[in-house]
Amino acid sequence: MHAHDIVRDFGATAKLPDFALDDRGMARLQLDGTLVIDFEFDATNNVLHLYSSIAPAPADCEAQLRLLMEANLFLDRSVGTTLALDGMTGEFMCCVRLEPDTLGADDLVRHVERMADAVERLRADLAALDAAIAAPAPDAGEIRFGSLRG
Repeated sequence: MHAHDIVRDFGATAKLPDFALDDRGMARLQLDGTLVIDFEFDATNNVLHLYSSIAPAPADCEAQLRLLMEANLFLDRSVGTTLALDGMTGEFMCCVRLEPDTLGADDLVRHVERMADAVERLRADLAALDAAIAAPAPDAGEIRFGSLRG
């Protein structure tokens, strides 16, 4: 089946009758007003890419990259998607590469649901990490234990 047909069938299944790839082979789906999943058909390689921004990458992002790499282990918290850093936009991305020849509309629905789940999980994980990084460390001189508090 061709990618254009699969995406159109996906739209019908998702009750989005006008959802389809445009002349450039692209479409954008917005979920819950906060999550955007882009569809892009690469005709040269006959692959359909799905991708979504997780969050902007801070300048010093070692801790965030570590979290994302750990989420990629066994594709556990990434829910079967791949995580990356987009060098052009400076954003952490969630992506998947699909072969239209082995894909149906129901398969595409599952991939979109997994991607949405992964983005939501990782946004929460990154927000918790950012909060932990931003929290000031207690002054060691002010920490008091036991009954000797003054």
